[in-house]
Amino acid sequence: MVREIITVQLGELSNYVATHFWNTQESYFTYGDEEKSPVDHNIHWREGIGADGSETFLPRALIYDFRSSFGPLGRSNPLYENEEDDPNRHLWHGDASIHKQPLIPKSTYHAALDAGITPTLTSSAVRYWSDFTRPFFHPRSIVQLSDLEGTPSKKAATSEGKEDVGTTAPTLDTFDQGRELFKGIDAAEDVLDHHLRLFVEECDLLQGMQLVVGGEDGWSGFGAALLERVRDEYAKSCVWVWMPEGPSGGKKEKQILRLINKAKTLTETLPISTTLIPLSLPSATHLPSYSLNPSSPWHVSALLSTALESSTLPTRLHPFAQHPTPTTLSDLSAALNLQGRHNLARLQMGLGEGRGAADASEALDIDLFDLTGRTGREPKARGGAFGRVLVQRGDKRSEEQEDEVFKALFDEMNDNTPTSRFKSPLSYPLPDSFPPIYQTKSPSLTVDALLSTDAQVSVSAKTLRRLVLPVLRGDERENVGNALAEIAEEYHEGWSSGSDDDDY
Repeated sequence: MVREIITVQLGELSNYVATHFWNTQESYFTYGDEEKSPVDHNIHWREGIGADGSETFLPRALIYDFRSSFGPLGRSNPLYENEEDDPNRHLWHGDASIHKQPLIPKSTYHAALDAGITPTLTSSAVRYWSDFTRPFFHPRSIVQLSDLEGTPSKKAATSEGKEDVGTTAPTLDTFDQGRELFKGIDAAEDVLDHHLRLFVEECDLLQGMQLVVGGEDGWSGFGAALLERVRDEYAKSCVWVWMPEGPSGGKKEKQILRLINKAKTLTETLPISTTLIPLSLPSATHLPSYSLNPSSPWHVSALLSTALESSTLPTRLHPFAQHPTPTTLSDLSAALNLQGRHNLARLQMGLGEGRGAADASEALDIDLFDLTGRTGREPKARGGAFGRVLVQRGDKRSEEQEDEVFKALFDEMNDNTPTSRFKSPLSYPLPDSFPPIYQTKSPSLTVDALLSTDAQVSVSAKTLRRLVLPVLRGDERENVGNALAEIAEEYHEGWSSGSDDDDY
């Protein structure tokens, strides 16, 4: 019986992350006489019938963004080329005057693929997240929001990386703007009925949904409102929320606004999420010596997607010798939330390439949990975790080496927290759409990914509360402050820290 997962993607950075995710899923397909893939494709892909009657196999995804942010990607594609691009074409039956904007040329990457040439990508050639996507999407997966519904706009980039003076991409700056935008769209057409229900009803045994939505801009409010509707309709469904974030920094006012959005996201989204995982890019001083350009969303999203995809690998695998029964998102949530009150998880990751016993304890050298933009400056929590899930993937280490990493991590953690451990020989693939951030010529990577619910969450929640309370007012100040205090208390167990610092 298939255990499907529906993916909902909201906003630009989230779509960059999810594009890498789908390219990775496509790379797992095997053809002809190749050995059967260990990945159960039916979990993330759906069967359908194309415009010409042929069978299709496309991502089980809902993709939300402003129309101008989709770039050259439209609702039609070679598999559904008879589908008209206008979703409102049936609402008017009178005479119409059609005005079309100039078409955005396809990316150099897709032009090379169409010509049968091995494509190469650079940061300057990636104008939109759709410029490097490999699979086609069903027209119903594409939800293009009118640019007129956006608020302030930013200039879009050309393929040469220069500003395009002819187009603008709307931005959502605040949590409240995003929430109001969703309410307006939902009032005009029931979002669950028109967008999500089709994907849910065609599932055999839905194991859950994963919502990819940023926590620092207005898409956070859009996601919170959407999740509330999902909970009203599918109260018992397992929903994982991934919260990708770009580099911290910038003007003080912008930093504070991002913190306020994040605080509101935790206040409203965390209580109705099964598991919520922030995906924050570590600062340059806490990032290993990768060739990563923090100003390139193509680069940043590649790192975040590596961690997201690796940490959930068990949920899409066929049962095998070491794990003879299927693993679901609910299983991972249960392993992290043993006490029923810890659904905010920390994600750490490291590459296992060339590591031996001497440096095994440094296997997790990337910490993606950062609620305040203060990675490395927050006091370190003392105390154990409440639950852990460790995923070790890749066939480039012996079982003894994997055990050395596990033992070193366990000794370093110095506690008896139950740890669910998953091992798979399936490496993390690096398709031609992936940026060269890991300085390797190998077509795949050995990766260790650790999800945990631990006391460091308490430290970060307290710091976030201290930073946003002075700029909040009235009921909002009380509600957000109380919610963050409750999170800090839930994760407070056997830790102590030095004095707080205050750099803002």
